[in-house]
Amino acid sequence: MRRAVIAYFSTIIPLIMIDAVWLTVTGQPLYQAQLGGMLLDQPVVWAAIAFYLVYAAGVVVLVVLPAVAARVASIATARGAVLGFVAYATYDLTNMATLKNWSGLVTGCDLVWGTILTAIAASVSCQVTRRWG
Repeated sequence: MRRAVIAYFSTIIPLIMIDAVWLTVTGQPLYQAQLGGMLLDQPVVWAAIAFYLVYAAGVVVLVVLPAVAARVASIATARGAVLGFVAYATYDLTNMATLKNWSGLVTGCDLVWGTILTAIAASVSCQVTRRWG
């Protein structure tokens, strides 16, 4: 149980911290320019919190704990990248398929970002969990 708790917090903290930088520095101007009228004036905070709670759990169960068990940190980075790509592709490609004004540029940027973000968070978490878990 201790290992899972350490893995969870060492996943969610980097996810939120790194994503906050992306969203304020790059994402917000990109989304505003590309999606303008589709955006809410303020995000729905409970939904954002729910996303991070659920996503971090998925990263831990599907990526971090198996990598820690295998004692191979590179597994966390590689599988984190795959999970990030798949998760962000699910969101963005569904939006492209169903929304009139969804941006291909946003989709491309999000796919790259989700891949990188999840790979980094999984890698950090694996290292922390191996050391402290």
